[in-house]
Amino acid sequence: MKLPASDIVPGDIIIIEEGDNIPADARLIEAHELRVNNSAFSGESKLSHKIAEGFQGRGGFLWLEMPNLIFAGTSVASGMGRAVVIATGMSTEIGKIAYLTQTVREELSPLQKEINNISKLIAAIAVVMGLVFFFVGLVFTKMTLVASGMFAIGMILANVPQGLMPTLTLALAMAVQRMVKKHALIKKLSSIETLGCTNVICTDKTGTLTTNQMSVKKIWINNKIIEVTGSDMTQKVPSVFRVILFLQMH
Repeated sequence: MKLPASDIVPGDIIIIEEGDNIPADARLIEAHELRVNNSAFSGESKLSHKIAEGFQGRGGFLWLEMPNLIFAGTSVASGMGRAVVIATGMSTEIGKIAYLTQTVREELSPLQKEINNISKLIAAIAVVMGLVFFFVGLVFTKMTLVASGMFAIGMILANVPQGLMPTLTLALAMAVQRMVKKHALIKKLSSIETLGCTNVICTDKTGTLTTNQMSVKKIWINNKIIEVTGSDMTQKVPSVFRVILFLQMH
């Protein structure tokens, strides 16, 4: 029978076929040329071959790479199989990952941390100067208590740079406009300073920012670089030369 994924419980036997989304973590008991797309966990688009046979220990495999286990959040690329459900809902591996993402707290950017430190420093200096001038006016200039208090409050307000935040916001907005001209979109103004300090960004873009295709763009032969495309590569590259291929991801 066909059931909603929410009705599946541990101990159920599920039948999976090509194109199905795996609804729960399960142990395979039958597999016929079964291949699963585990890119949700590994980030790699290479298909994982699954078997139903057991083996001693883990055989050097990570838990998410066990060949006789399938996991929720992945899909069947080819073949078919049967499996016994061992975990559902938030108890699955994808559920544990979802729980971790919910517990992550948003941290302040380096710019926000610096602004907080500067604000505290300026506030402390302003309060100290206000107290100093309060006692100076009260003791040395024989001002009344009210007049000395008003004078101290004025000094405190005068030492607080009220135009700091508008100036900072304007500077960040101008920086965002400059980044747009370089084809970079900034969601938060506070992130522009962090991005501006970045020299190298390391990311796995295969299959996410790209279409997971690789083609030859340049070939180095006998100290010469030849511009080629996928269609005319066989016409220009002699097989007797050792070549170095410059690959560009699409």
